[in-house]
Amino acid sequence: MEALLADIKSDLTYLQKEKSSIQRKLLRLQSEKDPENIDSHIKAIAGSLHSIYTECENILERVVRTVDGDIPLGEDYHSLLLRRAITTIDAIRPEILSIETYAKLDELRAYRHKFRNIYLY
Repeated sequence: MEALLADIKSDLTYLQKEKSSIQRKLLRLQSEKDPENIDSHIKAIAGSLHSIYTECENILERVVRTVDGDIPLGEDYHSLLLRRAITTIDAIRPEILSIETYAKLDELRAYRHKFRNIYLY
């Protein structure tokens, strides 16, 4: 369990860096006039949002695998993982995410899917 906590601590540091990057880019966008720079900032923000969701999903996957003993499988793995995280498992653990957090992460999950289809493929 100590290794899991150490990994999550490292992941949270990474998430904070991505959040700071987005905040800096948003500030720069407020005064930017050059369309090329505006486009670059927007693409950087889009990439950071993708990275944030991916890292959150990685954290959830490690927690679920460690505590539950397995992870959901299937084509809709990403949705199933989020749903597992809002489910209490009797005698094992309470829910990992609140419904509100689930909804926000599910929105980011859908965004990541669109991002990958637009920018990466």
